[in-house]
Amino acid sequence: MEIFFWFIDLLLPVTMIILGKIIGNNPPKEINNVCGYRTTSSMESKEAWVLK
Repeated sequence: MEIFFWFIDLLLPVTMIILGKIIGNNPPKEINNVCGYRTTSSMESKEAWVLK
């Protein structure tokens, strides 16, 4: 039972690392409100979105 809880405790950090690597290697191409570096200045134009 202890191994099960150890596995469950590591599931979230490992999932976050994997998703971070996937999104880091394939960033969003279009400006959106769901995923990406969403600040006022980065969402002003396409050039600012790509450079940030």
